[in-house]
Amino acid sequence: MDEFLKALYGKFESLRLAGVRWLPVGAAPVPAAAGGGAGVDAPRPSGQSGRSVPGPGGWAGVANQMKQELEKKAGAARTTSTATTKETASPSSAGGFKNNSNGRAETSSAPTRSKETTTASPGSAGGLKNNTDESLQPARAVGAETAEVEKKLAAVRETVKKCVRCKLLAETRRQTAFSDGPANAEIMFVGEAPGEDEDKQGVPFVGRAGQLLNKIIAGGMKMRREDVYICNIVKCRPPANRKPEPDEAANCREYLEAQIELVRPRVICCLGAVASQFLLNDPTPVGMMRGRWLEYRGIPVRVTYHPAYLLRNYTPDARQKVWDDVVEVVAKLREERGKGE
Repeated sequence: MDEFLKALYGKFESLRLAGVRWLPVGAAPVPAAAGGGAGVDAPRPSGQSGRSVPGPGGWAGVANQMKQELEKKAGAARTTSTATTKETASPSSAGGFKNNSNGRAETSSAPTRSKETTTASPGSAGGLKNNTDESLQPARAVGAETAEVEKKLAAVRETVKKCVRCKLLAETRRQTAFSDGPANAEIMFVGEAPGEDEDKQGVPFVGRAGQLLNKIIAGGMKMRREDVYICNIVKCRPPANRKPEPDEAANCREYLEAQIELVRPRVICCLGAVASQFLLNDPTPVGMMRGRWLEYRGIPVRVTYHPAYLLRNYTPDARQKVWDDVVEVVAKLREERGKGE
């Protein structure tokens, strides 16, 4: 608007210099006489056509009035825009945005799913919804056999606590993070390595990635964390949360194999590239391994992205892929249950 007024005032000035003077409406401007001099006021001749020149205040008054009108319109437009924004982009509206516990913006709308999987979605209610399916509660009875397995797992845990095969990890760890979950679990999650929070608490997946894993288990699988078995490729935290070295993973492999052999999960879900590469001895990237079923010693294995990766790449596409993977894990669990022990 400032540029417009400048141009308008420039026009006024050129008219003034040309000798035009401001007359009442209905009169016409008369240019100065030849040879110069001030212009004279004269009424418009009868029947003469042309545009009237404003009266009191002249063009400057018109400009001021125009400015006031434009400001009123601009103010009204801002008010309308604000009201519209509040209606269409509120945090609770469909398709709007809200902040999750990790400070990342996520859409509140859910990906379109088939009827079999529309009971929950990766974007609903602040993340993955907790909606436990009673039919997915542990099918294995807790008895003498389970107690024996727990005893053997406890023995392996004690061995791990004293392990110094990896000198650097043994020197820098606070404690080991062996596992979390029951000995009769039917689903086993295998991750990479403990982080800082796990190193402090001695339990795998208790930090931010663990919190997201909890949501995935509750919302995507409709199960409880306490009904699945969670462990890592290595049991000690690597310095600065770096990836485990091949020799470190090799040193811990015996312990992981003992966990799998004792728990005997019906399905294994590898979380991330480190887990899939070292468990399956396959360097193929996660993006190429996920979406299909693999196998470890007769046990179905599904590979998906690590929750830590999901926190760094919290996009609808990444969430949908993890969602699809865990839905398949649940379907495979039902299928394996049908086969019996």
